[in-house]
Amino acid sequence: MEAKVLGIGEFRKLLSDRVEAAYMRGEPTVIKHGSRNIARAVLVSPEWFERAQAALGETPGKA
Repeated sequence: MEAKVLGIGEFRKLLSDRVEAAYMRGEPTVIKHGSRNIARAVLVSPEWFERAQAALGETPGKA
């Protein structure tokens, strides 16, 4: 598999677009890594994160 090459400006724009999508439209982004395509991180809206914390009995807003 060939790696995708991004300049720093392209990376910033892509990340900014995905953060905005999570915040404004609730669209999560799963970041995968490696040859086994394992999920490493997820961008979600603050509301989703707070609901997940509450469901787990954690204090909302504390990461």
